[in-house]
Amino acid sequence: MQVQLFNSKLEVKIDNEKCDKCLICVKLCPTKAIYLKKDELEVNQDLCINCYGCVVVCPRKAIAIKRIDSVLGYCTLTI
Repeated sequence: MQVQLFNSKLEVKIDNEKCDKCLICVKLCPTKAIYLKKDELEVNQDLCINCYGCVVVCPRKAIAIKRIDSVLGYCTLTI
């Protein structure tokens, strides 16, 4: 039997075309992971704790949290 091993993590995505730069998410973020850079919002994924606060408060629905899967490898089990 071969089992595929996954590494799942969450990533915040901001659609800057939908965003009206109200900066509510920036003010709300407890870790200051969201910031304005050259008139676009960016996210420092290393600081983000996936609290979903930014997703909930965004009036334009411009923020989403996506699950990113990557394959770690395969494990062969003998039963």
